Amino acid sequence: MDRSSLSELEDEGMSNMMNPFAALKTNLESQDVGEEFIAGDDSDDDEEILNIIKESKFIHKVFLITINDTPVSSSDGVPTHCVFLFDIAEQIKKVYGDDWTLIEFASAQQAVFERLMCPIPSDMVINTSTDQDNESVKAEAGEKLALKYLFECYKRLLQQPNTTEDLFKRCQDVIVSIAATCLLTPDVVNNQNVHQQVFDIVLREFPNNNFDTSAQFFKLIAEQVNADEMSCTDAFGPVLTTLYQEMSKQPGLEKSVNYGYCAIIWLFSNSSCLAEVLLHHMTPADQKIGKAYEDSVVGKILCLTCLYNKNNDGGTFQFFDQPSRNTQIEHSATQSQIWQLTSLLNTKVYEIFINICKSSPENKHRLLEWLGNCMKANAGRGKMFSLGNQNASDGFFVNLCAVLLHMCNKFAKPNSARMLAVDFRYCLEDVQTSDDMRNKGVHLKDLPKSDFLRKLDDDEEPIATRQEPFNFSTDCFFLTHRCLQLGFNVLHNRFMKVYRELHQYQQAYQEHQRLRPATRQGLLEDLKDNMEKATSLFLSMKAALSETRLTNLCMNFYTATAQLLVQCALTDDLTSVFKPSLPISEEIPSTLACIPAFVVENIVDFLLFVRRFKEEEFEEFGEHLDHLLSFIIVFMGNKKRINNYHLRAKLADILDGFMPNFNSRGRSTMVSTFHRQRIFIEHPLRMLLSRSLLTIFNDIEFSGDEHAFEQKFNYRMPMYGILHYLWSLEEHRNWIKDLSAESMLIIEDAVPPLFVQFINLLINDAIFTLDEAMDYLKKIRELELTKESPEWEAMSTVDRLQHDANLRTQGKIAKFFNIMANESIKVLSYVSSEIKDVFTHSSMVDRVAAMFNDFLVKLIGNKMGLLKVRDFDAYDFKPKQLVKDISKIYVNLGDQDAFCEAVAGDERSYTPGLFIKLEKVLIKVCAESSTIQGIKVVATKFKKMSLLKETEEELFADAPDEFLDPLLTILMTDPVLLPTSNQIVERSTIQRHVMSDPHDPFNRKPLTMDMVIPKDDLRQQIEEWKEQKRNHAKDS
Repeated sequence: MDRSSLSELEDEGMSNMMNPFAALKTNLESQDVGEEFIAGDDSDDDEEILNIIKESKFIHKVFLITINDTPVSSSDGVPTHCVFLFDIAEQIKKVYGDDWTLIEFASAQQAVFERLMCPIPSDMVINTSTDQDNESVKAEAGEKLALKYLFECYKRLLQQPNTTEDLFKRCQDVIVSIAATCLLTPDVVNNQNVHQQVFDIVLREFPNNNFDTSAQFFKLIAEQVNADEMSCTDAFGPVLTTLYQEMSKQPGLEKSVNYGYCAIIWLFSNSSCLAEVLLHHMTPADQKIGKAYEDSVVGKILCLTCLYNKNNDGGTFQFFDQPSRNTQIEHSATQSQIWQLTSLLNTKVYEIFINICKSSPENKHRLLEWLGNCMKANAGRGKMFSLGNQNASDGFFVNLCAVLLHMCNKFAKPNSARMLAVDFRYCLEDVQTSDDMRNKGVHLKDLPKSDFLRKLDDDEEPIATRQEPFNFSTDCFFLTHRCLQLGFNVLHNRFMKVYRELHQYQQAYQEHQRLRPATRQGLLEDLKDNMEKATSLFLSMKAALSETRLTNLCMNFYTATAQLLVQCALTDDLTSVFKPSLPISEEIPSTLACIPAFVVENIVDFLLFVRRFKEEEFEEFGEHLDHLLSFIIVFMGNKKRINNYHLRAKLADILDGFMPNFNSRGRSTMVSTFHRQRIFIEHPLRMLLSRSLLTIFNDIEFSGDEHAFEQKFNYRMPMYGILHYLWSLEEHRNWIKDLSAESMLIIEDAVPPLFVQFINLLINDAIFTLDEAMDYLKKIRELELTKESPEWEAMSTVDRLQHDANLRTQGKIAKFFNIMANESIKVLSYVSSEIKDVFTHSSMVDRVAAMFNDFLVKLIGNKMGLLKVRDFDAYDFKPKQLVKDISKIYVNLGDQDAFCEAVAGDERSYTPGLFIKLEKVLIKVCAESSTIQGIKVVATKFKKMSLLKETEEELFADAPDEFLDPLLTILMTDPVLLPTSNQIVERSTIQRHVMSDPHDPFNRKPLTMDMVIPKDDLRQQIEEWKEQKRNHAKDS
């Protein structure tokens, strides 16, 4: 390009009105340099000239520009190539003469501007050194892109040795000032896409270990824009728009460019003014739409996941596609890759969030506000029926959970005194506006609408609200808990649904394979496709939920939460970390009335996931496991601390995961059990464990929930295994015996004592579940016989499939009830070996005896053939073991006369022949010899007492009606009046009834044993009448 064309370009495109750089231009001719400056007679002038020469060389090296078109030796320190600035050269030489080749800082800014205005800078590159061409420097000198050129200038500036602070600062100011103007008004550099250049620069520098340099460069530009009172959003907002568009093209968790994207976002977070731009970009136009929070560069990173992604093509599995084609080793390798990628990206977002919080108090507030509004807008995720397309995705929320857990990890750790700064009064504050949030330090909305662990009693003082703003720890703590509720918990529930569906598909596929060739091939293929998709969903969800760093952070966070809850429940002292010890306080603090139930729900949900799918985490957590056991003991057994019995019952399921007796429960023996054994023999509150367990066992019976009857069996299932383990430990067994002794002392109290009520409910469960199991076994037997009959051959394929589906359904139910019956009778068997008085109490003994007699009749009687299904093991039907366990109970209680009388007095089921047959069966099933011998002994006692009973029944057969119990029509021995209905009944009869149902059986009014009135006069009449009958019999 010639000099005349440059002049034309300046005339056409750089008028003072249109060119924002016009103010930077220097009128060289008006500079007051003086004649003596050129003459150089004065020594001061010589020094000044030397400084100008130094500055000029510095400008050459940094900006690669020159006004000297004569090559010089590289020993002078000049670069090999520079852009020759014709116009600047002319203007300078008009002032200083044709021999002047130096560029002062006074004209540097104009010179750089002129350089940027060149349409094709490479055409103006000249060789400024006599040395051989350096193509790299030549390319740098001719760089066309404005921002890239200025950034390279900044890098060269940093590389200059022995630079004075003043020289460095002046040069940096030139670069930054011009760069800021380029970003604000891109049209001054020929309408280059300068914002795309920012994007490209960071992506280029990120993998080359120059990211810090680029971050500092753009931070300086942002500060310059801010100092000039210009808009950082105008200057840098388009960069985020460009980034968002790039991230939206083909997102994928495994793409390495994601880390470059994170670097750009990090760059924005690392400056106060740029963080404002980022927050503005993150904030959706409509903050009430949950899905809208994904529509930002941060949202796009959080959406990167291994989970199933829907798109215009109908959806794809990024990982675990066609899983049946891969081995378990390959799946494990894929899972490890997912964990690594997810953890790295979540750590990047965490660093971005922390930077924003540190950038300024206002930015911290705006980030927390964004989080709070995001939770509010996505509240529908936690509801049973929600519009999924209006809420943020599972991947977004699970990743956000990991980020917030990172933020809490500074204080939310076991034994951390910083956790004591969390103030639960936060949950009583209602905030609606941004100013409310800022002033109160509360960014989570709608917390006062939550269900709390308990309600304040009428006589309790309201909880005083906090006057000063809540601290960051409290704010972050509750935001994290809400995020986990909406993220991890929701995905976990969906995961369990997929898990069950996968199991159903597998069963159906296996069943249809057995029916081939009757089954349509197309149906098998459909089942296989469904099974394949369900497996992909299962593996991807499991990988997302079990990511190692996420589970470690969750374990720390939830253990710290549990520890804090225990401290709040047992003491008001929050000055230091509390170590619980006996005796514990029974006072129920008001603090629990401002703790949302979802905090405990979160703990329970995560620990249930660990218990099912990552059980090794319990052991790896080591000594911190004590805190979780403290939490279970303190809250499981006291409904005043947690009103919700569902939560308390689920704590027993978690406790079951702590059990080290794997072999009895079909779990892996490969996992160490050291710490899980230790906590049961060393924990300071272990004495309360059995009491707490029996309390929740009883409480779920009287929850008042209309669905409780079906749920209670599911809740009690794990409790049997826990009881079995506790009974195997002598110390715990003795504490259970103490509970029994304690109960016997207050058995006549208004409220049935704990252990007596437990045994009564256990008997109820045994009766119901075994009866139900046998009924379903009979139905299964009929269905199996149908398959063996000619009728089966005549059935259509559809009818056969329906028949088999019915058989599977009946089988599942039968198996469940059989397991429950087996476990309940096993508990009765070992408990009765050392505890007898509860079973033989007048309120219990008749029912106990009748129950076991009835079981024996069903198990070894003539109708046993109706229960002979094809495969006992398939339905967990263990008649041999049941007979052995029941026989042990007879032997255990056989030394108690009351029990023997009750067995012999059972007119419905007892016959001497029943026990003769029992002895033969025990020999046949190889029972222990002690059991067989014991049955012989008790059978003799039963027979003897049966004869005495028959004699008495004949003697008292004509008893007056007023002497008979109206419920059981037996002769009363201890009559009592029910004041609620004015009915007179036998004490033991109503006592047994009230244990299961505290209502008058005649009119359903509330009734407790302290309300009944002894009828001593009637009892005396009955005794006198019986004595008269005996005397009359003797005389005759």
